[in-house]
Amino acid sequence: MKKIFLFFIPLLLFISCTKEIEIDLPNQAPKLVLNCFFTNDSIFSLNISKTTNFTQTLIKYISDADVKLYSGSNEICNFNYTNNGIYKSNADYNPIIGKTYSITVSSPDFPDLYAENKIPPLPDIIQITKNDSVFFDEDGYYLSEVIIYFRKKI
Repeated sequence: MKKIFLFFIPLLLFISCTKEIEIDLPNQAPKLVLNCFFTNDSIFSLNISKTTNFTQTLIKYISDADVKLYSGSNEICNFNYTNNGIYKSNADYNPIIGKTYSITVSSPDFPDLYAENKIPPLPDIIQITKNDSVFFDEDGYYLSEVIIYFRKKI
C-alpha cells in the first residue's frame, strides 16, 4: 500500500490544471527597424527589417529601401542591398572618430526613418596590468585577469 501511495504522489505533482486565456491583441502596423554598427576601420554596413507580430519568429527583411548617409547636410553616399536586409555603402568611405553621421531610410510601405550617431573618442588608457596567476571557474575553464586603467575625462 505504501508503494502505491509513493507512486501516486509524484504523479499528482506532475498533473496540473490549466486554464487557457485568450488575449485579443490589436494588430499593429509594422515599422521599419534600422540596425547599424560602425567603426572607423570599415565602411558603413547596416541592416533594415520590419517589426512583426510577437507570434512570428521569422525576421522580415526589407530589400527595396533607399538609404543615404550624410555628414551634416552633405550627402556622402548611398547604400546597395546585398541580402538578408543588409545594405552596404557604395563608397569606399570609413567613418571618422567624433564626426556625426545621419542615415535616412525611405521605403515604399513605410514612413521615412532617420537616425544619427557618432563614434566616441578613443579612451585614454594609462596602464594595462595582466595577472599571471592561474584561475579556474566552477566548470574548470582557465581564466586570466587583465586590469585596464583609464584617465577620466572631465
